[in-house]
Amino acid sequence: MLFQTYNEQNFFYHYVQKYIQNGFITNCKIHNEFCIIDAIPEYKLRRKVFKPDFLITTQKGEPFVIEMKGKVVKKLQRDYGLRKHIFIEKYCIPNNWKFIELKSEEWTKDPFTASQQDIINVSNNR
Repeated sequence: MLFQTYNEQNFFYHYVQKYIQNGFITNCKIHNEFCIIDAIPEYKLRRKVFKPDFLITTQKGEPFVIEMKGKVVKKLQRDYGLRKHIFIEKYCIPNNWKFIELKSEEWTKDPFTASQQDIINVSNNR
């Protein structure tokens, strides 16, 4: 498995792998690519994508999208907020996926035992 950051790797081995082994997580995809805006070749505009860090399905069939972002990376990726917004609108809401954004510096927070306040459940935020 390839991780883009040390924090993603720690999060995977500390939480995701443990939950896969005990059967709570039945499927985990890392850095799946989702097209959020199609290309417009005649204007030389490339398609825009969003690659969440983890796309997880639990044994109950609950889908979670987990994105880890540090403060510095958010500032460097100026379009991150817009890409996240489009991804949630285009994929999370129609599929009833729960979108969780963790600060990279807080990778030790277990998103599966977090309070509902800590989870952005897009189906309720329309």
